[in-house]
Amino acid sequence: MKKSLVVIAIAAVFLLGAFAPLGARVLTLNSASIAADTNFSNNLWGSPSTEADLFYRIDQDAVNTTSLELEISPDGVDWYDDPISPTLLADNAADANGVIQDIAIHGYQFRLVANTSNANTVTPVLKIVIR
Repeated sequence: MKKSLVVIAIAAVFLLGAFAPLGARVLTLNSASIAADTNFSNNLWGSPSTEADLFYRIDQDAVNTTSLELEISPDGVDWYDDPISPTLLADNAADANGVIQDIAIHGYQFRLVANTSNANTVTPVLKIVIR
């Protein structure tokens, strides 16, 4: 009986994609096309300082230089560039994917900002693991 519970627990971990540390939260911030500067997420995480890993995939339908920036807020109203790592991905002009690890997030709320250079469609798929 114990072996079957262990097998079920391991299977659940793989099926849910929960390769994140225990207690971590995996959030999908975007998977839709955009054609202008866009803010993703505006949530209260309940911790004034935490770390995160950003998984990104950018699909350029046509040339549109894209940058990803991290902003923080104490209240969800006033937003500031993160003092440690404000620019996560700079001036990307082609399809790309990757992981940016150990991003320090300061403040009770954060958001990712996708800055685009023109109105051509781009699809940034953004997932973040909060730990």
